[in-house]
Amino acid sequence: MSELSPPQQQRSRKTLSAISQATKRLLEKHTFAELTIEQIVKEAGTSIGSFYARFKGKRALLHHLHEEYAQASRTDVQNFVALMDGRTLDLDTFADIWIPEVVQSHFANRGIFRAAMIETFDDPQFAIRAGKLLRHVSTKLARIVADPSRSRDDHVHNIEQSMRAVMAVLDQDLLYVRQGNPRKLSANKVERLKRIFIASMSSAST
Repeated sequence: MSELSPPQQQRSRKTLSAISQATKRLLEKHTFAELTIEQIVKEAGTSIGSFYARFKGKRALLHHLHEEYAQASRTDVQNFVALMDGRTLDLDTFADIWIPEVVQSHFANRGIFRAAMIETFDDPQFAIRAGKLLRHVSTKLARIVADPSRSRDDHVHNIEQSMRAVMAVLDQDLLYVRQGNPRKLSANKVERLKRIFIASMSSAST
């Protein structure tokens, strides 16, 4: 049984949410190294004591945000698969639906991704979490993408490697596109990512 009464629990959740949302906003304008706990709590409208009651430091907060994104992604792909209700999609149709979603998610969370990518050099847990998420998503998507490969394991692997090819292109933005840019890619660039995914899937299955 929780030691917190319901009102206290609600306030605690609101404080945690305020810290998370404030950090996401600040990461749109600042690198993770530049960001201070003082900036975060000021933006969140809370206190340093409230911050340390929840996190040991900035990196612990980043782990929370990264895991929060991973959990949301697992829910999104599960809902997508459930919506298909056992139907499968050909590769072109799947790319038309899924790749724009990947791009939108990338730009909505680019501050977290950039910070996690850089922090990975000192803390490999970020890369481990990202790898597990990609494998989970690929396994789920294998149920709805028409399978041109010889086995299910090959099919999951092909989807995972093709998604890695797309993410490699998107990740260039994290380091080489200045912060504060509009969170979108041109239609031509989205089409290019679709072609990369389809080409990677096609070459992997031959």
